[in-house]
Order: sequence, then structure tokens, then C-alpha cells
Amino acid sequence: MPLVQNINELMSSWTKQMGYPVVDADIEVRDGQCWLKLRQSRFISDGGADEAKSIWQVPIGILTNSSATEPRAKILLTKAEEEFQLNDVNPNEWIKVGS
Repeated sequence: MPLVQNINELMSSWTKQMGYPVVDADIEVRDGQCWLKLRQSRFISDGGADEAKSIWQVPIGILTNSSATEPRAKILLTKAEEEFQLNDVNPNEWIKVGS
């Protein structure tokens, strides 16, 4: 399933600001459905705070044990923190979050 996105906006978030994001992921099962919570923050080698509060557009692919070679879902992280429902993902499957 292809992502529909504005490539200029996506690339500008990577080329017009310094650094790159670290994305943290948490999985939660609610009412038999898997929810993915993603948070991004700017990587700073000395551990300091990001005063600019940088945000990137980060394409994310979701793999599961029943779909280990083709992403089960593709999402675009565009905020500091977002939550996504993973439709058709069995809560008993392993989930790999990548780009």
C-alpha cells in the first residue's frame, strides 16, 4: 500500500534542518487491536535538549511474522508523537518497525 505524500515537504524536513530523528516505538493491545505509538526527537550526541523542537517526516514500514518481507502497513510520522491503529495485525504476532 503506497504512501501518498508531498515529496517536497518530506525532503525539506530532512534537508533544511540539521541532524536526524530518533524514533521510539511502543505497541499496545486494546480491545484486541494493536496500536503503535511513535515518538520522534532530534538525536544530539551530548544528550542536550533540542531547543528548535525539530520535526521530520519519517516514512515507517511495519513488518509482522505473517508478512516478514513485504510491509503490512506503511505510515508517515509527521508529528513529535502520533498513535496509529494497526489494522489486520494479530496481537500475537511479532511486529518490526523500520523504514
